[in-house]
Amino acid sequence: MTIELAHIIILLGTGVGVGFASGLLGLGGGFIMTPVQYMLFTNMA
Repeated sequence: MTIELAHIIILLGTGVGVGFASGLLGLGGGFIMTPVQYMLFTNMA
């Protein structure tokens, strides 16, 4: 299992988006990051 550059960019982008949403709206990080990571890592396997 190798991580490609596209996966790193997706994770960084969602991290920035989650940080922005949690700062602006007060949403928890797990609300957004958990589904994104689940979809990303199931596609990698």
